[in-house]
Amino acid sequence: MEKQTFAQKLWLALLPSLVSLTAIKGFDVWLLRQAHRTNRASVSNRYGGVLRRGKSNMLDAEIAATLLNRWDRKRACPGGQPPLDLLREGQLHFRHEGGDVHADDTPADRRLRVECLTFTDGSRALRVTDADGQSGWTRWTAAEPVSKRQTNPRTDHVDIA
Repeated sequence: MEKQTFAQKLWLALLPSLVSLTAIKGFDVWLLRQAHRTNRASVSNRYGGVLRRGKSNMLDAEIAATLLNRWDRKRACPGGQPPLDLLREGQLHFRHEGGDVHADDTPADRRLRVECLTFTDGSRALRVTDADGQSGWTRWTAAEPVSKRQTNPRTDHVDIA
């Protein structure tokens, strides 16, 4: 039998270790993907169809505000996706709007920026910040649908840009 060199002996010992580490890393990646898929399905199943099945009397805006505030508090979204995209994956259908609000007799520095999500059930999720955004956004809050009697707001003193 031929004598093995030092390099051959070294590779003979390293080869099983490299194969094992590669297999472990591949399994780890597979587990992370499975966990990510499970989390995304969980959000969709838990919150997306709740109102459609009639199992809850929560408004879509209440569900969205809860989730958005939770994501803002943790400062992370699963998979690095924006929170509004995750709401869409959860089958929460909404229109995203934003703008400035101020009274006519109020100086420009008192202007507020408003972000609003209007859902198909008529409910809204809102948050505000000052005009330059330096103070940061408030937490999301839910508002009930506006009844038909209240659809004519008084706008003689308010400018919505």
